[in-house]
Amino acid sequence: MVEQGPYKTEVPGSNPGSRTKCAVSSVGRALLLHSRGRRFEPYTAHKTMKNIAPNIMRKRLLVEAKYAIEVSEQKIKDFLVQLPQTLGLRIYANPIIHNADGLGKIENSGYDAFVPLIDSGIYIGIWTKQKFLSCVIYTCADFSTPEAHNFIKKFFQATEVEFMEF
Repeated sequence: MVEQGPYKTEVPGSNPGSRTKCAVSSVGRALLLHSRGRRFEPYTAHKTMKNIAPNIMRKRLLVEAKYAIEVSEQKIKDFLVQLPQTLGLRIYANPIIHNADGLGKIENSGYDAFVPLIDSGIYIGIWTKQKFLSCVIYTCADFSTPEAHNFIKKFFQATEVEFMEF
């Protein structure tokens, strides 16, 4: 069985009651459940994921925003240096920034960037045509979620911001 919120999907070849996860896409799962007259709800790992390493401190913050500024490679570099400083985190190498313009769909043009931290790392994806960003801060150290949220909002002059800690 694969648990999908309150729904369960039988996986051929799995033992009933086992915690086996299948590699069926969300679309595949939706079609399977629809064919059985049931509704599909996407799997959300943070609701059902067991903490298998409780002795290791981990904090993850996802921040997504619509922004108003013009974004450049230099602006992203400044962001990836200033955000850790603001949160009291330490980087150990320069940010890595890739520009994917012209390599895929025009609406997905933008940047992928990462900076390694002593205690893990920060990733940001930026869709320049959509003026949208998605940033994940993953650390083995604590930091202030409100400070991170406020810094991102101010730095990018965000017009709309959503975040989730997990």
